[in-house]
Amino acid sequence: MKNPTRIPIKLSTAIPSQARMRLHEHSTLPSVISSVAKMRLHEHSRLSTVISSVVKMRVYEHFCEVEKPAFRFERSFLVTMISCIALLSAFAIAQDIDLKGVDLRGRVQLLRTGHRLKDDSKLVVWLTPLGNTPAPSTPQQDPSEIPQLVQKDKSFQPELLVIPAGGKVEFPNHDPFFHNVFSLFDGKRFDLGLYESGTTRFVTFDKPGISFIFCNIHAQMHAVVIALQTPYYAISDRRGEIGIRSVAPGRYQMHVFHPSVAPEELRAAEREITVTTRDTFLGNFSLDESGIELAHKNKYGRDYDRPDPDNPAYARP
Repeated sequence: MKNPTRIPIKLSTAIPSQARMRLHEHSTLPSVISSVAKMRLHEHSRLSTVISSVVKMRVYEHFCEVEKPAFRFERSFLVTMISCIALLSAFAIAQDIDLKGVDLRGRVQLLRTGHRLKDDSKLVVWLTPLGNTPAPSTPQQDPSEIPQLVQKDKSFQPELLVIPAGGKVEFPNHDPFFHNVFSLFDGKRFDLGLYESGTTRFVTFDKPGISFIFCNIHAQMHAVVIALQTPYYAISDRRGEIGIRSVAPGRYQMHVFHPSVAPEELRAAEREITVTTRDTFLGNFSLDESGIELAHKNKYGRDYDRPDPDNPAYARP
């Protein structure tokens, strides 16, 4: 018995009405994929590109051939297999997107007395989960990469650090005189006392919070350490660009901080957000600098004394 042959011909003229109906039913993937998969297909538009480039082409090629009755079962089996592959691909890609998370972005504009500044950096934005949104794993600090707040030229360098809660910060003294680093306000409370040039100290920030760092000798020295329990944070660059990567979809409270913006204005900028694959923009932030970072007392709660050149705290050791 000779093997039956397939004769390629035009779809519009050779396939009977029943076959064309079956073609329409099987070539429409959303009718095969469940309601959940259809929702995923809508959310993740790149699924249609992946499926249509491979699966839909194979279905079209298959039905563009008229087959004898002996091969109807083969055709039905092939369509079923392609549909199953498409369904599995849809869920696999959707699951891959969920695991990798969503990349969020935003912009900040800093003002001073109504005029825009050239430097829009130092705005910290972070997200904490709400409701049934799973909490992300707390980031861990690499013991070999402990960040530093260097004391040099009567300043802290850098003036802002974000670390995971439980992490350490090193405070080396690179000035040719004594410093007395302390923080007695929100966040971590500590007083490192006087220590001389060339020496260093370490502080563990064991709980989440914002710590304002000062020197008890030099009033112009100030810095901020923010300890977070979430990996979902970003610090704006000079252009005001903000980017938080790989955020799992869900509900979050968005927190913001800038060392020169008043607390009441920062609280007004905070809000609840819902992260989805369709909405990846955190928004535009317009904040007024107030110079609040310069207004502080010494560790005794008093105004700073005028520098005394004869005081050993200012002398070269």
